[in-house]
Amino acid sequence: MTPEQGRIVLAFENKLKGLGIVGRVMDIVDGPIVSVYKVQIGNSVPISKIINKAEDFALAAGVEKVLIQREGSLINIYAANTTRKDVDFKETLTYIMTDEQAKKAVIPIPLGVDYKGAHSFIDLVECPHILLAGSAGSGKSVFQSAILSILQVARTRREVTINLVDTKRLDLPLFKALPIVDSCSETLEEYLQMMQEMLKVHERRGDLLNRFNARNIAEYNETVGKDNELPRILILIDEFADLIMQDRERRRDKDDPVRDFPRADFLLQRIAQVGRATGIHIIAATQRSSTRIISGDIKANLPCRISLKLPTYTDSFTILGQGGAENLLGKGDMLVQAPGSEDLKRYHGPLVNKPDIKYVTEEYQQVRNMYAMMSRKGVPCLAEESIQ
Repeated sequence: MTPEQGRIVLAFENKLKGLGIVGRVMDIVDGPIVSVYKVQIGNSVPISKIINKAEDFALAAGVEKVLIQREGSLINIYAANTTRKDVDFKETLTYIMTDEQAKKAVIPIPLGVDYKGAHSFIDLVECPHILLAGSAGSGKSVFQSAILSILQVARTRREVTINLVDTKRLDLPLFKALPIVDSCSETLEEYLQMMQEMLKVHERRGDLLNRFNARNIAEYNETVGKDNELPRILILIDEFADLIMQDRERRRDKDDPVRDFPRADFLLQRIAQVGRATGIHIIAATQRSSTRIISGDIKANLPCRISLKLPTYTDSFTILGQGGAENLLGKGDMLVQAPGSEDLKRYHGPLVNKPDIKYVTEEYQQVRNMYAMMSRKGVPCLAEESIQ
Protein backbone atom coordinates (compact mmCIF):
# COMPACT_ATOMS: atom_id res chain seq x y z
CA MET A 1 0.00 0.00 0.00
CA THR A 2 1.39 3.37 -1.02
CA PRO A 3 1.14 6.42 1.27
CA GLU A 4 -1.47 7.88 -1.10
CA GLN A 5 -3.57 4.72 -0.91
CA GLY A 6 -3.21 4.68 2.86
CA ARG A 7 -4.56 8.23 3.01
CA ILE A 8 -7.53 7.29 0.81
CA VAL A 9 -8.28 4.17 2.88
CA LEU A 10 -8.34 6.27 6.05
CA ALA A 11 -10.61 8.83 4.37
CA PHE A 12 -13.06 6.15 3.21
CA GLU A 13 -13.20 4.42 6.60
CA ASN A 14 -13.72 7.75 8.37
CA LYS A 15 -16.48 8.65 5.92
CA LEU A 16 -18.22 5.34 6.60
CA LYS A 17 -17.92 5.98 10.31
CA GLY A 18 -19.43 9.44 9.80
CA LEU A 19 -22.41 7.79 8.11
CA GLY A 20 -22.85 5.49 11.09
CA ILE A 21 -21.52 2.45 9.20
CA VAL A 22 -18.84 0.09 10.43
CA GLY A 23 -16.72 -0.76 7.40
CA ARG A 24 -13.17 -1.81 6.64
CA VAL A 25 -11.10 -1.79 3.42
CA MET A 26 -10.14 -5.44 2.88
CA ASP A 27 -8.13 -5.16 -0.33
CA ILE A 28 -6.87 -2.67 -2.93
CA VAL A 29 -6.58 -3.45 -6.65
CA ASP A 30 -4.28 -1.11 -8.56
CA GLY A 31 -5.35 -0.26 -12.10
CA PRO A 32 -4.07 2.00 -14.89
CA ILE A 33 -6.87 4.54 -14.47
CA VAL A 34 -8.71 3.70 -11.25
CA SER A 35 -7.88 1.80 -8.09
CA VAL A 36 -10.56 -0.34 -6.47
CA TYR A 37 -10.98 -0.34 -2.70
CA LYS A 38 -12.89 -3.43 -1.60
CA VAL A 39 -14.88 -2.63 1.53
CA GLN A 40 -16.63 -5.03 3.88
CA ILE A 41 -19.64 -3.66 5.76
CA GLY A 42 -22.33 -5.09 8.01
CA ASN A 43 -25.15 -7.08 6.43
CA SER A 44 -27.82 -4.83 7.92
CA VAL A 45 -26.60 -1.67 6.12
CA PRO A 46 -28.78 -0.58 3.16
CA ILE A 47 -26.66 -0.52 0.00
CA SER A 48 -28.31 2.69 -1.20
CA LYS A 49 -27.01 4.49 1.89
CA ILE A 50 -23.47 4.10 0.47
CA ILE A 51 -23.99 4.08 -3.32
CA ASN A 52 -25.80 7.42 -3.28
CA LYS A 53 -22.88 9.08 -1.46
CA ALA A 54 -20.31 8.77 -4.27
CA GLU A 55 -19.66 12.52 -4.45
CA ASP A 56 -19.18 12.69 -0.68
CA PHE A 57 -16.61 9.88 -0.78
CA ALA A 58 -14.75 11.61 -3.65
CA LEU A 59 -14.64 14.87 -1.70
CA ALA A 60 -13.46 13.13 1.48
CA ALA A 61 -10.64 11.32 -0.36
CA GLY A 62 -9.69 14.31 -2.53
CA VAL A 63 -10.03 12.38 -5.82
CA GLU A 64 -11.68 13.41 -9.08
CA LYS A 65 -14.49 10.86 -9.19
CA VAL A 66 -15.71 7.85 -7.24
CA LEU A 67 -18.01 5.07 -8.47
CA ILE A 68 -19.50 2.66 -5.92
CA GLN A 69 -20.84 -0.81 -6.81
CA ARG A 70 -21.66 -4.00 -4.96
CA GLU A 71 -19.68 -7.14 -5.77
CA GLY A 72 -20.80 -10.20 -3.86
CA SER A 73 -20.52 -9.48 -0.15
CA LEU A 74 -18.19 -6.51 -0.67
CA ILE A 75 -18.58 -2.92 -1.78
CA ASN A 76 -16.20 -1.80 -4.54
CA ILE A 77 -15.19 1.86 -4.42
CA TYR A 78 -13.56 2.85 -7.72
CA ALA A 79 -11.36 5.91 -7.08
CA ALA A 80 -9.67 7.79 -9.90
CA ASN A 81 -5.88 7.64 -9.86
CA THR A 82 -3.96 10.89 -9.63
CA THR A 83 -1.95 9.91 -12.72
CA ARG A 84 -3.94 8.32 -15.51
CA LYS A 85 -2.37 5.95 -18.05
CA ASP A 86 -3.91 5.89 -21.52
CA VAL A 87 -4.84 2.48 -22.93
CA ASP A 88 -2.55 1.93 -25.91
CA PHE A 89 -4.38 1.04 -29.13
CA LYS A 90 -1.42 -1.10 -30.23
CA GLU A 91 -1.80 -3.28 -27.16
CA THR A 92 -5.53 -3.66 -27.77
CA LEU A 93 -4.97 -4.59 -31.43
CA THR A 94 -2.32 -7.12 -30.42
CA TYR A 95 -4.72 -8.67 -27.91
CA ILE A 96 -7.54 -9.01 -30.46
CA MET A 97 -5.18 -10.52 -33.05
CA THR A 98 -3.40 -12.98 -30.75
CA ASP A 99 -5.82 -14.00 -27.98
CA GLU A 100 -7.38 -17.38 -28.76
CA GLN A 101 -10.87 -16.41 -27.60
CA ALA A 102 -10.78 -13.10 -29.46
CA LYS A 103 -9.72 -14.86 -32.67
CA LYS A 104 -12.76 -17.14 -32.39
CA ALA A 105 -15.17 -14.19 -32.04
CA VAL A 106 -17.17 -13.39 -35.18
CA ILE A 107 -17.27 -9.60 -34.66
CA PRO A 108 -14.91 -8.71 -31.78
CA ILE A 109 -15.68 -5.36 -30.16
CA PRO A 110 -12.64 -4.14 -28.17
CA LEU A 111 -13.47 -2.79 -24.72
CA GLY A 112 -9.92 -1.86 -23.74
CA VAL A 113 -8.93 -2.88 -20.20
CA ASP A 114 -10.82 -3.49 -16.97
CA TYR A 115 -9.89 -1.97 -13.62
CA LYS A 116 -7.18 -4.60 -13.16
CA GLY A 117 -5.54 -3.70 -16.49
CA ALA A 118 -6.63 -6.92 -18.26
CA HIS A 119 -7.77 -6.57 -21.88
CA SER A 120 -11.30 -7.61 -22.80
CA PHE A 121 -13.77 -7.74 -25.69
CA ILE A 122 -17.33 -8.75 -26.49
CA ASP A 123 -18.59 -10.59 -29.56
CA LEU A 124 -21.27 -8.49 -31.24
CA VAL A 125 -22.96 -11.65 -32.53
CA GLU A 126 -23.75 -12.59 -28.93
CA CYS A 127 -25.25 -9.17 -28.15
CA PRO A 128 -26.58 -8.86 -31.01
CA HIS A 129 -27.04 -5.05 -31.06
CA ILE A 130 -25.45 -2.28 -28.99
CA LEU A 131 -26.82 1.02 -27.72
CA LEU A 132 -23.81 3.31 -27.23
CA ALA A 133 -24.24 6.56 -25.31
CA GLY A 134 -21.88 9.28 -24.20
CA SER A 135 -21.82 13.04 -23.89
CA ALA A 136 -19.49 15.28 -25.88
CA GLY A 137 -15.86 14.60 -24.98
CA SER A 138 -16.57 11.25 -23.35
CA GLY A 139 -14.64 9.28 -26.00
CA LYS A 140 -17.55 7.92 -28.02
CA SER A 141 -16.06 8.76 -31.42
CA VAL A 142 -12.66 7.41 -30.40
CA PHE A 143 -14.32 4.16 -29.32
CA GLN A 144 -16.06 3.86 -32.70
CA SER A 145 -12.74 4.52 -34.44
CA ALA A 146 -11.16 1.71 -32.42
CA ILE A 147 -13.93 -0.69 -33.46
CA LEU A 148 -13.54 0.15 -37.15
CA SER A 149 -9.73 0.09 -37.09
CA ILE A 150 -9.59 -3.30 -35.40
CA LEU A 151 -12.27 -4.91 -37.57
CA GLN A 152 -10.45 -3.75 -40.70
CA VAL A 153 -7.33 -5.63 -39.59
CA ALA A 154 -8.92 -8.56 -37.77
CA ARG A 155 -11.65 -9.45 -40.29
CA THR A 156 -12.10 -9.52 -44.09
CA ARG A 157 -15.06 -8.66 -46.33
CA ARG A 158 -15.86 -12.35 -46.55
CA GLU A 159 -16.53 -12.26 -42.80
CA VAL A 160 -17.92 -8.77 -42.07
CA THR A 161 -19.11 -5.80 -44.11
CA ILE A 162 -19.90 -2.43 -42.57
CA ASN A 163 -22.44 0.27 -43.41
CA LEU A 164 -21.65 3.63 -41.80
CA VAL A 165 -24.13 6.38 -40.98
CA ASP A 166 -22.42 9.73 -40.33
CA THR A 167 -24.69 12.72 -40.80
CA LYS A 168 -22.27 14.96 -38.87
CA ARG A 169 -19.52 14.14 -41.42
CA LEU A 170 -16.85 14.68 -38.80
CA ASP A 171 -15.63 11.45 -37.26
CA LEU A 172 -15.96 8.65 -39.79
CA PRO A 173 -14.76 10.05 -43.19
CA LEU A 174 -11.32 8.45 -42.69
CA PHE A 175 -12.96 5.00 -42.84
CA LYS A 176 -15.18 5.49 -45.91
CA ALA A 177 -12.61 4.07 -48.34
CA LEU A 178 -11.84 0.90 -46.38
CA PRO A 179 -12.53 -2.34 -48.25
CA ILE A 180 -14.58 -3.64 -45.33
CA VAL A 181 -16.94 -0.62 -45.59
CA ASP A 182 -19.84 -1.05 -48.02
CA SER A 183 -21.45 2.37 -47.77
CA CYS A 184 -21.45 5.61 -45.80
CA SER A 185 -24.78 7.42 -45.48
CA GLU A 186 -24.29 11.14 -44.86
CA THR A 187 -27.87 12.40 -45.23
CA LEU A 188 -31.23 11.37 -43.87
CA GLU A 189 -32.38 10.21 -47.32
CA GLU A 190 -29.30 8.02 -47.77
CA TYR A 191 -29.85 6.48 -44.34
CA LEU A 192 -33.51 5.69 -45.10
CA GLN A 193 -32.60 4.14 -48.46
CA MET A 194 -29.81 2.07 -46.93
CA MET A 195 -32.04 0.77 -44.13
CA GLN A 196 -34.76 -0.20 -46.60
CA GLU A 197 -32.13 -2.05 -48.62
CA MET A 198 -31.06 -3.84 -45.45
CA LEU A 199 -34.65 -5.03 -44.97
CA LYS A 200 -34.57 -6.44 -48.50
CA VAL A 201 -31.24 -8.13 -47.74
CA HIS A 202 -32.85 -9.64 -44.65
CA GLU A 203 -35.75 -10.99 -46.71
CA ARG A 204 -33.42 -12.50 -49.34
CA ARG A 205 -31.26 -14.10 -46.68
CA GLY A 206 -34.34 -15.39 -44.90
CA ASP A 207 -35.41 -17.16 -48.10
CA LEU A 208 -31.95 -18.74 -48.38
CA LEU A 209 -32.05 -19.93 -44.79
CA ASN A 210 -35.49 -21.50 -45.32
CA ARG A 211 -34.25 -23.27 -48.42
CA PHE A 212 -31.47 -24.90 -46.41
CA ASN A 213 -33.59 -25.50 -43.29
CA ALA A 214 -31.21 -23.27 -41.32
CA ARG A 215 -32.44 -21.38 -38.28
CA ASN A 216 -29.78 -18.67 -38.53
CA ILE A 217 -26.82 -17.52 -40.58
CA ALA A 218 -24.35 -19.57 -38.54
CA GLU A 219 -26.16 -22.81 -39.43
CA TYR A 220 -26.42 -21.73 -43.06
CA ASN A 221 -22.69 -20.99 -43.32
CA GLU A 222 -21.84 -24.37 -41.80
CA THR A 223 -24.07 -26.07 -44.36
CA VAL A 224 -22.88 -24.34 -47.56
CA GLY A 225 -19.13 -24.35 -46.84
CA LYS A 226 -16.54 -21.60 -46.69
CA ASP A 227 -16.68 -20.53 -50.35
CA ASN A 228 -20.42 -19.73 -50.17
CA GLU A 229 -20.65 -18.22 -46.70
CA LEU A 230 -22.63 -15.04 -46.17
CA PRO A 231 -20.77 -12.23 -44.37
CA ARG A 232 -22.17 -10.59 -41.26
CA ILE A 233 -23.36 -7.02 -41.74
CA LEU A 234 -22.64 -4.28 -39.20
CA ILE A 235 -24.59 -1.01 -39.31
CA LEU A 236 -22.72 1.64 -37.32
CA ILE A 237 -24.79 4.79 -36.71
CA ASP A 238 -22.73 7.65 -35.31
CA GLU A 239 -25.60 9.85 -34.06
CA PHE A 240 -29.05 8.36 -34.40
CA ALA A 241 -30.67 11.08 -32.26
CA ASP A 242 -29.79 13.57 -35.01
CA LEU A 243 -31.43 11.30 -37.60
CA ILE A 244 -34.62 10.95 -35.58
CA MET A 245 -34.90 14.70 -34.92
CA GLN A 246 -34.29 15.48 -38.60
CA ASP A 247 -36.88 12.90 -39.59
CA ARG A 248 -39.54 14.30 -37.26
CA GLU A 249 -38.90 17.86 -38.40
CA ARG A 250 -39.03 17.12 -42.11
CA ARG A 251 -42.17 15.01 -41.96
CA ARG A 252 -44.07 18.16 -41.03
CA ASP A 253 -43.50 19.36 -44.60
CA LYS A 254 -46.05 17.61 -46.82
CA ASP A 255 -43.86 18.15 -49.91
CA ASP A 256 -40.71 16.65 -48.42
CA PRO A 257 -39.71 13.36 -50.17
CA VAL A 258 -38.72 11.92 -46.77
CA ARG A 259 -42.44 11.34 -46.14
CA ASP A 260 -42.33 8.56 -48.75
CA PHE A 261 -40.01 6.47 -46.53
CA PRO A 262 -40.81 4.64 -43.30
CA ARG A 263 -39.78 6.57 -40.19
CA ALA A 264 -36.12 6.57 -39.18
CA ASP A 265 -36.79 5.07 -35.74
CA PHE A 266 -39.15 2.43 -37.17
CA LEU A 267 -36.49 1.20 -39.60
CA LEU A 268 -33.91 1.02 -36.81
CA GLN A 269 -36.33 -0.85 -34.58
CA ARG A 270 -37.45 -3.23 -37.33
CA ILE A 271 -33.96 -4.29 -38.39
CA ALA A 272 -32.93 -4.72 -34.76
CA GLN A 273 -35.96 -7.01 -34.27
CA VAL A 274 -35.40 -9.28 -37.24
CA GLY A 275 -31.73 -8.92 -38.17
CA ARG A 276 -30.08 -11.29 -35.71
CA ALA A 277 -30.98 -14.51 -37.49
CA THR A 278 -29.81 -13.23 -40.89
CA GLY A 279 -26.57 -11.71 -39.60
CA ILE A 280 -27.42 -7.99 -39.50
CA HIS A 281 -26.16 -6.19 -36.40
CA ILE A 282 -26.46 -2.57 -35.23
CA ILE A 283 -24.34 -0.27 -33.09
CA ALA A 284 -26.36 2.90 -32.54
CA ALA A 285 -24.53 5.77 -30.84
CA THR A 286 -26.05 8.92 -29.39
CA GLN A 287 -25.15 11.96 -27.30
CA ARG A 288 -28.76 12.58 -26.29
CA SER A 289 -29.96 10.25 -23.55
CA SER A 290 -33.55 11.43 -23.67
CA THR A 291 -36.63 9.22 -23.54
CA ARG A 292 -37.95 11.26 -26.48
CA ILE A 293 -35.13 9.74 -28.55
CA ILE A 294 -34.49 6.41 -26.83
CA SER A 295 -37.94 4.91 -26.65
CA GLY A 296 -38.80 1.73 -24.83
CA ASP A 297 -39.02 -0.15 -28.14
CA ILE A 298 -35.53 0.92 -29.18
CA LYS A 299 -34.09 -0.03 -25.79
CA ALA A 300 -35.81 -3.41 -25.90
CA ASN A 301 -34.25 -4.19 -29.28
CA LEU A 302 -30.74 -2.94 -28.46
CA PRO A 303 -30.13 -5.14 -25.41
CA CYS A 304 -26.40 -4.55 -24.92
CA ARG A 305 -25.69 -1.11 -23.44
CA ILE A 306 -22.37 0.70 -23.37
CA SER A 307 -22.35 4.05 -21.64
CA LEU A 308 -19.47 6.46 -21.49
CA LYS A 309 -19.65 9.52 -19.25
CA LEU A 310 -23.11 11.11 -19.07
CA PRO A 311 -24.01 14.43 -17.42
CA THR A 312 -26.69 13.32 -14.95
CA TYR A 313 -28.14 10.38 -13.04
CA THR A 314 -31.30 10.67 -15.17
CA ASP A 315 -29.29 10.18 -18.38
CA SER A 316 -27.53 7.17 -16.86
CA PHE A 317 -30.86 5.69 -15.75
CA THR A 318 -32.30 6.12 -19.26
CA ILE A 319 -29.47 4.10 -20.79
CA LEU A 320 -28.54 1.59 -18.08
CA GLY A 321 -31.61 1.47 -15.85
CA GLN A 322 -29.43 2.66 -12.96
CA GLY A 323 -26.98 5.37 -12.05
CA GLY A 324 -23.22 5.24 -12.43
CA ALA A 325 -22.40 6.76 -15.82
CA GLU A 326 -22.54 10.24 -14.33
CA ASN A 327 -19.56 9.32 -12.11
CA LEU A 328 -17.28 8.14 -14.94
CA LEU A 329 -14.07 9.99 -15.80
CA GLY A 330 -14.59 10.59 -19.52
CA LYS A 331 -12.02 9.90 -22.27
CA GLY A 332 -13.03 6.29 -22.85
CA ASP A 333 -14.13 5.36 -19.32
CA MET A 334 -17.25 3.22 -19.79
CA LEU A 335 -19.81 0.95 -18.18
CA VAL A 336 -20.95 -2.14 -20.08
CA GLN A 337 -24.23 -3.92 -19.43
CA ALA A 338 -24.57 -7.33 -21.07
CA PRO A 339 -27.96 -8.41 -22.48
CA GLY A 340 -30.35 -9.63 -19.79
CA SER A 341 -28.10 -8.53 -16.95
CA GLU A 342 -28.31 -5.65 -14.49
CA ASP A 343 -24.64 -5.93 -13.55
CA LEU A 344 -22.33 -3.21 -14.83
CA LYS A 345 -18.70 -3.84 -15.71
CA ARG A 346 -16.25 -0.98 -16.01
CA TYR A 347 -13.70 -0.72 -18.82
CA HIS A 348 -11.35 1.91 -20.18
CA GLY A 349 -11.37 2.08 -23.97
CA PRO A 350 -8.21 2.33 -26.10
CA LEU A 351 -6.92 5.69 -27.26
CA VAL A 352 -6.81 5.80 -31.06
CA ASN A 353 -4.95 8.77 -32.50
CA LYS A 354 -4.66 9.91 -36.11
CA PRO A 355 -1.33 8.13 -36.81
CA ASP A 356 -2.90 4.85 -35.61
CA ILE A 357 -5.92 5.33 -37.87
CA LYS A 358 -3.79 6.35 -40.85
CA TYR A 359 -1.50 3.38 -40.46
CA VAL A 360 -4.31 0.87 -40.08
CA THR A 361 -6.40 2.29 -42.94
CA GLU A 362 -3.45 2.48 -45.35
CA GLU A 363 -1.42 -0.57 -44.33
CA TYR A 364 -4.09 -2.93 -42.99
CA GLN A 365 -2.97 -5.84 -45.20
CA GLN A 366 0.62 -5.50 -44.02
CA VAL A 367 -0.48 -5.47 -40.37
CA ARG A 368 -2.77 -8.46 -40.96
CA ASN A 369 0.01 -10.45 -42.63
CA MET A 370 2.43 -9.61 -39.81
CA TYR A 371 0.10 -11.03 -37.17
CA ALA A 372 -0.66 -14.10 -39.31
CA MET A 373 3.06 -14.82 -39.68
CA MET A 374 3.66 -14.43 -35.95
CA SER A 375 0.72 -16.71 -35.20
CA ARG A 376 2.07 -19.42 -37.53
CA LYS A 377 5.52 -19.24 -36.02
CA GLY A 378 4.27 -18.99 -32.45
CA VAL A 379 6.22 -15.79 -31.92
CA PRO A 380 5.01 -13.63 -29.00
CA CYS A 381 3.68 -10.35 -30.39
CA LEU A 382 4.86 -7.40 -28.31
CA ALA A 383 2.51 -4.43 -28.47
CA GLU A 384 5.36 -1.91 -28.60
CA GLU A 385 6.82 -3.61 -31.67
CA SER A 386 3.54 -4.27 -33.45
CA ILE A 387 2.98 -0.94 -35.16
CA GLN A 388 5.89 1.36 -35.84
